[in-house]
Amino acid sequence: MKTYRLSIRRSQAFSLTELLVATVIIGLLTTISIPAFNRIVLSSNLTQSGQQLVDQFMVARQSAISQNRAVELRLYIYKDLVSGKSSDSYAIQSFIRLATSELAAQGVDNSYKPCDKVYYLPTTIQLNSTSGYSTILDSSLITRQPAPTNQPLPRVKTNYEYIPILFYPDGSTNLDPTKNWFLTLTYANGETSSWKNFYTIQVDSLTGAVKTYRP
Repeated sequence: MKTYRLSIRRSQAFSLTELLVATVIIGLLTTISIPAFNRIVLSSNLTQSGQQLVDQFMVARQSAISQNRAVELRLYIYKDLVSGKSSDSYAIQSFIRLATSELAAQGVDNSYKPCDKVYYLPTTIQLNSTSGYSTILDSSLITRQPAPTNQPLPRVKTNYEYIPILFYPDGSTNLDPTKNWFLTLTYANGETSSWKNFYTIQVDSLTGAVKTYRP
């Protein structure tokens, strides 16, 4: 008769060396993945912010055409005291121009009524004011207007100025047709690598149509 012996293997724990190696590997993977994840988030914010600005331009143009009256798109420039950001921050909103009879009927004390809520650019995204990249921000081309005392903004109150762009019922704008009009969004982290990714919006002054450019 044959005798069978069962071999029982004892479970062994990880040695200290193996634990240290695993910890180092995990640390290296984390170090590599976090910057990549941050870039993905920034890129997503850039795309969403650019699309939001494009949508605002399109809403202003379509509102002017459909309602047969002028619509003013306002690009707000302010200092974000909450975040402590030293550079300019931006927001955008469109307003429909009211007739004199509507002012009294609606109980408003200015000639423009908001079409939509204010959209604020996230603090991680900026409009690049470098000459040639955002001609709409060039104060020598478009005069910036002071904040009306009766039109405070949430979070900002009247501590802002704005750039007005008018859209007419035929879809055209008040922008000089002899010039090219751009807004370029980049990252607000101050890194030179931010120029590797950007979102440029071009506005056709004669038709009000918008084109976008990405790298």
